[in-house]
Amino acid sequence: MQAPPDGSSGGVRGGLAAWLREQRPVPPIRDGASKADSCGFVEAPFDRGLVDLVSGSGDRPGVELRLAWGKEDRARTRPVPPGTWLVRHYVIEREQGGRDWILSCTGSDGPSIVVRAGETVKMAIDPTVRIGWSVRRAKGALALALAVGGHGGMEASLMDTGRREIDRRVPADFELISRDGARVAAGPLAYG
Repeated sequence: MQAPPDGSSGGVRGGLAAWLREQRPVPPIRDGASKADSCGFVEAPFDRGLVDLVSGSGDRPGVELRLAWGKEDRARTRPVPPGTWLVRHYVIEREQGGRDWILSCTGSDGPSIVVRAGETVKMAIDPTVRIGWSVRRAKGALALALAVGGHGGMEASLMDTGRREIDRRVPADFELISRDGARVAAGPLAYG
């Protein structure tokens, strides 16, 4: 197989390499930055997880920034340049019942955060998982729909880190029972 003339490896990796070559690097913002006039601080509403932000205003519109908090992190805040930042993705890790669970939410309906130089703001991310479903009859068949949502209607997946499968999403199954108690249909539902 011959490499494309642009020197990339082609395919997804080639597309990523091309995108990275076109982007201007953004200097990393590291923990331990002083509380200088040039940045504000964002506090997480959870102990473990991460948040992907996109700048909607300020000196760097359109810049993406990932903030992460680990199990051993003592610092609860992260330095962020001033401006309005939109949450596009978040992951909350939690231990419950002796197992680790991950809630991953993505979408354009996340909350916005206004960061001001020298100030600390706590992110308002609601960790509640909302599950909605509907059943409708169409052309003699039943159509089932499942929606799993996070903050503001962001699309959510709930994952069990103890599962050995590649897809670690917690399975969602359905069972349709008739009025007389007979099982009409059952099976898995896809989501996330």
